[in-house]
Amino acid sequence: MSIQRNKELVHRWHVDGWGKGDIGAMDEVFAPDHVVHWNEMESKDQQRTPAQVKNMIVRFREAIPDLSAKIDDIVATDNKVAFQVTYEGTHTGQFGDIPASNKHFKWTDMIIAHIENGKVIELTVPSRCGPFDVMKRLAETD
Repeated sequence: MSIQRNKELVHRWHVDGWGKGDIGAMDEVFAPDHVVHWNEMESKDQQRTPAQVKNMIVRFREAIPDLSAKIDDIVATDNKVAFQVTYEGTHTGQFGDIPASNKHFKWTDMIIAHIENGKVIELTVPSRCGPFDVMKRLAETD
């Protein structure tokens, strides 16, 4: 797969999926059993399906309808893409047990995607502040 195609895959996932709510492409972006290495979770390695990614995007966008995602920097090889992405939005809806805070936030993260046969097979999210942590912090701060 070309380097440009790998960058486009990441763009579809974040800018179109997270930023615009276009979850239709997630089946094209992710392998059926990709693995996510989260730094924020107790269970650091989690196997995910494209349906779970779609569900997570929908849940976040219900709580943050104006959510946007912008890729700030991106470096790619023939099988990996490392990128920095900035999310921004206003928490106006319920997220699980967390009520709407009406707080605006901006959060930047770094992600490394391993791509094989045109699909993401593995993700590494090395930050200490992931999406679920952001939601908890919005609920706690005044």
